[in-house]
Amino acid sequence: MRLYLGLPLLFCLLGSCVRRPEPVDGNAAGAAAVMPLAVLQAGENPLWFELAEDGPRQIGFPDEAELSPFTPWPLARHIRFILPRENELVIGVNRDGFLRCAPWALAGPVSEERRGIALYRTGESAYWGQYTLAAIFPHQGQAAALLYRDDFFAQPVSPLPAPRVFVLSPDSPELQAPAIPAFEEFPPAEGWDLDALHFTPGGYWYYRAVRKNTERPEIAYRRTEDLDRKGEAVSLSGFQNSALPEPFTAAPPLLRAALEASLEPGSSAAVVSPAFPGPRWFFGGGTAEKAGPEIAGFYREPGPDCPGVALAVLPDGRGIFCAEGGPAGEAAADTAVSPRPLSLPALPPGFVYTAAALCGNTLIAAWEEQEEYRIGAAGFMAVIFSYE
Repeated sequence: MRLYLGLPLLFCLLGSCVRRPEPVDGNAAGAAAVMPLAVLQAGENPLWFELAEDGPRQIGFPDEAELSPFTPWPLARHIRFILPRENELVIGVNRDGFLRCAPWALAGPVSEERRGIALYRTGESAYWGQYTLAAIFPHQGQAAALLYRDDFFAQPVSPLPAPRVFVLSPDSPELQAPAIPAFEEFPPAEGWDLDALHFTPGGYWYYRAVRKNTERPEIAYRRTEDLDRKGEAVSLSGFQNSALPEPFTAAPPLLRAALEASLEPGSSAAVVSPAFPGPRWFFGGGTAEKAGPEIAGFYREPGPDCPGVALAVLPDGRGIFCAEGGPAGEAAADTAVSPRPLSLPALPPGFVYTAAALCGNTLIAAWEEQEEYRIGAAGFMAVIFSYE
């Protein structure tokens, strides 16, 4: 049975459920002003969702997703980026828009049993469906998305994106399209597209602009410490070197412990964290005849309301976590820094996990059906995370 989100239904399954959202006084004004699609109460049994054309749709398992033709990844609907922000997750869905996960208190007396994770969807799918998501990044306290027009796999039929940046506000169902001073040097009206943006631990944003409507295509590389200021020119080698992964020894101690236990020679990890402006890449080192598996990582610093935790998840769902401190009490303290095994549900053949992050104690993991560089079905899973 499938639950179509937005319908007034309540579906429960062995401690995990999706509820129709009902605002209560305990929710923030912004969260209450924008009603979520649904409230997830994850349990030990996972909740599975596919990314359908009209938004997330609950399914029993990934092999129940609607058959989708395998499409080159820049043109396919899938979870491209996750940007953790304090106690919420902003998820960038390629060719669709934003998903946001945030804590929610269900109607009635507020207790742990009546709390969940609200799932919001905001975007301009008709517009975003024409373009590829280059990056999600923080902008003046909000999450922003950068779009570009991919022409590698198909001849483009749409104009260059203008606007190319959209900002998500939790207080409004409408996306904003601000001007970004660092990008104004490359206006779409003159044929410029921005197809890459990343942050480095050195404190710089690096980005690439391309123009192909001239006799000889042009490429410009820039960097800036603040996207509200114009960037400075960098060389091709400087841009390429800025994207090289860091050694896992450069990670914070808790994250380093998880990576050290999971990274194989030749493998790399893409780690997201509320402490990072964007994904940070770490390398397992050593030499290998072929690249090792790509690991999905998450890192949260210890805080007064939650333990610190680091996750490292392999494409097949096997993983490692380390935790320390916080109100999870003895369970978290006992696992302090010492790596512990983590196991997500096994996926059908041809499916892999591509990203993982925590929203409170709910683990959100992105999955895809892959065939080389192409993607078929795609979606995400929500399950309670245990420190034991």
